[in-house]
Amino acid sequence: MNDLKKVNAAVNQRIKQREDIATTGRNDDWRLPTSVGDCEDIAILKKNELRKLGWPASTLLLTVATYGGTGHTVLTVRTDSGDLILDNRTGAIRNWKSTPYRYFARQSQSESGRWTRIGA
Repeated sequence: MNDLKKVNAAVNQRIKQREDIATTGRNDDWRLPTSVGDCEDIAILKKNELRKLGWPASTLLLTVATYGGTGHTVLTVRTDSGDLILDNRTGAIRNWKSTPYRYFARQSQSESGRWTRIGA
């Protein structure tokens, strides 16, 4: 949990939230940010930082959700204590069931490059 808290806080503090259209001129550009990025860029960086600390890729899954009709991407961390969400909108690390989001897709835990649907 210490790794998760440190990485979540450091990335949230270091990367300024800015939509892709403002930074790259494109509507959607998934990348590793250096100073600015949107939600998926920030989730990608958190995944990268945790991988550097030895976390297996199969436990770090980019997850797409909606909230209030708007898309949002977070990092799901699969742990013995359940699936935890690292989110650029909050410093809190919460169980996925304790967030306000409606999840609909996440990276496959077993097949690199594939996504799986969540729910019906």
